[in-house]
Amino acid sequence: MPTPTVSIAIATYRSELGFLREALSSALAQDFQDLEVIVTDDSSSEHIQRLVYSFGDPRIRYRSNSRALGVAQNHAMAFHEARAPFLAILNHDDRWSSRFLSTLVPPLLGDPSLAASFCDHHLMNASGQELKEETDVASKMWGRASLTPGVYTSMVPFVASQTIPMAMGCVFRKSALPPGEPRHESGPAYDLWMTYLLAKSGLGIYYSAERLSSWRSHASNITTKGSLSWSMGVSFCWLAISNDEMFREFRDVARRKAALSLRAAAVHSLRAGRGWQAYKLATRSRQLRRLAMAT
Repeated sequence: MPTPTVSIAIATYRSELGFLREALSSALAQDFQDLEVIVTDDSSSEHIQRLVYSFGDPRIRYRSNSRALGVAQNHAMAFHEARAPFLAILNHDDRWSSRFLSTLVPPLLGDPSLAASFCDHHLMNASGQELKEETDVASKMWGRASLTPGVYTSMVPFVASQTIPMAMGCVFRKSALPPGEPRHESGPAYDLWMTYLLAKSGLGIYYSAERLSSWRSHASNITTKGSLSWSMGVSFCWLAISNDEMFREFRDVARRKAALSLRAAAVHSLRAGRGWQAYKLATRSRQLRRLAMAT
């Protein structure tokens, strides 16, 4: 079988089948057809396996883990098995425009100095209806509304501003990501960790202002509801960024964000009855806030 140009990773764990069917359909309906889709299942669900096989498309591969590895390592397994030089992540509950790959892949093919290309995106509700007002707010909040389309020679500022929607709005060069990544410590915040790693490659990035993907907000979405594992993963990422000399210009920003995530983790720990853990996390949060304010 010829090597595809793009490998699409769709990670699942007891996923809602209707969402997953829509995500898979949008991946297979791309104008750019030189692709493979890897559904990597951390729950080894027969229902998910049957859904994947029901498409009858040889470009789809189903894989599962012998034991649950968590969000970050589930993605890492898919990346390890990917055959293409370019990777893209599509959350199991999100979807792409048919022009997603045909817009974002050509800049990478034409310029080896680029690590990734990304786009703006829509927000949608659980039913798949696009939310215009919320979308405009998000584009402005994350710095995409005012961003000029084209090539940027450094990804570093985009890490600090969290501008890149890595989990459903980006295509990246596999060789720019170290083997075995993302690390399990990043947990559900693996996408922030990967953005950091791609920036460390020293390569540039391309931006398209078109909204070529849609992020779904719903009750079971990890980002929407938050969790201890989410907060701990975020703090792991920002602590690493704050200690990296390559990001020293944004050190205080990273410290403040690490402090906020540690405070959130302390709250989750307290609610779970882990008083001592909550105390240690809150103490570390206060220390980081003081450091950020002192410089």
